[in-house]
Amino acid sequence: MSSREISALTGKKHFHVVRDIEKMLQDIGCDASKFGCVYLDAKGEQRKCYNLPKNLTLNLITGYRSDLRLKVIDRWLELEASTSPVPDPRVPRTLSEALRLAADQQDRIAAQADTIAQQQVRIERDAPKVSALARIAGTEGSIDMRQAAKNLQVNPILLRNFMRDQRWIYRKGEHWLAYQTKLDSGLLEHKLVTLHQESGRTKIVTRLRVTAKGISRLGEMLHGWGAAR
Repeated sequence: MSSREISALTGKKHFHVVRDIEKMLQDIGCDASKFGCVYLDAKGEQRKCYNLPKNLTLNLITGYRSDLRLKVIDRWLELEASTSPVPDPRVPRTLSEALRLAADQQDRIAAQADTIAQQQVRIERDAPKVSALARIAGTEGSIDMRQAAKNLQVNPILLRNFMRDQRWIYRKGEHWLAYQTKLDSGLLEHKLVTLHQESGRTKIVTRLRVTAKGISRLGEMLHGWGAAR
């Protein structure tokens, strides 16, 4: 508390309070400069002032009259109350609140356990498929879209639309072709196929094929896509 506030509360002139503080600090062997400061009075001139901690403030006012001591102590309690921390709303204050908090915590624990159990079920359910896709990824060769859908256990049209939406393939005329990025990454490939026409002529066309690496990657993507739906 500052010497100015002590002066205002007790009615003692400020220079008297300053004098009392300096004498007290000298008696107890404290360095007065540790608590000293200045303020500007009504004329704009600098005046000496002291800011004391609680123990030195109480030590000072014990030499004053009872009514003056009470004013300073009440003010100090008021300051402490205004700066006291707000009670944590999460801390129960009654038995019923404690029981409710314990029940809520138990519900959260149960919900987390249920989520973990569901994840484990999905892992065990998908383990054979994941293992199969891993084996496919290590093989060579490629297959057509219909066979790819069969291996992935999805509808062929769904697979085609999924690959289109993910910008793996695009349509050109009557045929589906791979984007160059998917060809470069070894996920898809084009095969030239010779068709024999009724007229006796032959026609060479480009057919889209999904590599083993592409099957594995599509399996991962479809699994994540299905989990997110």
